[in-house]
Amino acid sequence: MRIKMRCLQFAVLIQVIGALLILVQICPVQAGFQDVTVTQEIDQNASAMDMVQVAKASALVQAVHSEATGILPASLNEARSQALQETLKPRADTFVFSYSEQERRLDKEKVQLTMSVGVNTQALKDYLKSWGMYYTAQGLLPCSVSLQGASGEDRHLVDRYMLVTGIKDSSQSPKCSLQVRQASSEPKAWEMRLSGPEKTLTRKGAELESVWHG
Repeated sequence: MRIKMRCLQFAVLIQVIGALLILVQICPVQAGFQDVTVTQEIDQNASAMDMVQVAKASALVQAVHSEATGILPASLNEARSQALQETLKPRADTFVFSYSEQERRLDKEKVQLTMSVGVNTQALKDYLKSWGMYYTAQGLLPCSVSLQGASGEDRHLVDRYMLVTGIKDSSQSPKCSLQVRQASSEPKAWEMRLSGPEKTLTRKGAELESVWHG
C-alpha cells in the first residue's frame, strides 16, 4: 500500500512539473541580468545588517534603472535619467525576479555589495511605455503647460513627471496643451487635461502620480 501511495505521489509530482514546464514555454519571461556594485556609508545608529539591507535595496534600484535605460531606443540626458530612477525607486523590486549576492565587504566606515540581479525586461518595457518615456526617448514633446493650486513640492513632482513622460513646456506649441490643477475642495484632488490635435484626455484623482500616470 505504501509503495502504491508513493508511486501515486511521484506520478502527481511528474504531472505538476510537466505542467509548469509547459507554462514556462507558453509564457516565457524576457529577462535581463545586471551586475551592480554599491557602496553605502555606515550609519552609526544602525546595525551592520541594516546597512547591508539598505545597500541591497540600492543595488536593486540601480539594476532596474540600468536595465530600463538599456531598453529605451535612445540615451537619456542626466536630468531625465535621474527622474526615471526616482520614479522607479519605490517599485523597483516589482521588476526583479531573482538576485544573488556576489561579494560583500564590510568595515567600520562602509559596506560594499556586489550583486547579480535578474530583471523582468518585458514588464519594465511595458511600464516605460505606460509613462510615455519609451516613445519620447528620442525627443521631447513640446506642449503648453499650466499649473494651478500646487505647492512648491508639487511643482517639483510635476517637473519630474514631465521629464519622465517627455513633455517640454513651450508656449509656442498650439498643437498640445497640458493643464494640471489641484482643486481646493476637501479632500483635495488633482485634475489633469491633456489636449492634442485629435484627442483630449482628462483624469481626476487624489494622488498626483496616479493621475499623471493614468
